[in-house]
Amino acid sequence: MSNDTIQGYRLSPQQKMIWQLQSSTSLPAVALHPSSPPFNSCVHAVVRVPDALHLPYLASALQRLIARHEILRTTFHLLPGMSFPLQVVLDHSAPLLSRLSLDPATAMATAAADTATPALTRAATPEHPTDLILARCRQHWRSASTATTRPGDTGTNEAVVVRACVVTLDAAQSWLVLSVPEMC
Repeated sequence: MSNDTIQGYRLSPQQKMIWQLQSSTSLPAVALHPSSPPFNSCVHAVVRVPDALHLPYLASALQRLIARHEILRTTFHLLPGMSFPLQVVLDHSAPLLSRLSLDPATAMATAAADTATPALTRAATPEHPTDLILARCRQHWRSASTATTRPGDTGTNEAVVVRACVVTLDAAQSWLVLSVPEMC
């Protein structure tokens, strides 16, 4: 793929509807790149996992899954004069995989004091910390996006589409957060 030519596909009717909803919403959004969908328009899964989860095995499994499914290597490019973006299937995409340690008490106190944090997150409890975990992962991914290739980056033929984060709350609790763009 050269910088002058982008080979892509039209959006499906379902993807067009999602794009229109994303474009017309009044919710605040953080765009990672001018040609990518807003960061908060992702689908997230938060799953409790064994504490002994081996990160290299997870990375390998995610890489095989991404290689098998084109949609997990798909970025969206909105070019000047276009109403809808093109889907561009990349030859290769690696997951953004990270591990975070989070002290539940400190994180909940910070979230409770932060008026920008959604009320649902401020109401999280140590027994049900999924909203808190998701908020922290999104914060981490935003800061990491400046140092990594971003979805929709037209400068390369490799971009991050799938994000994964293993969050450890204490010796007994670990959670896996997976994130893909809603357009996938």
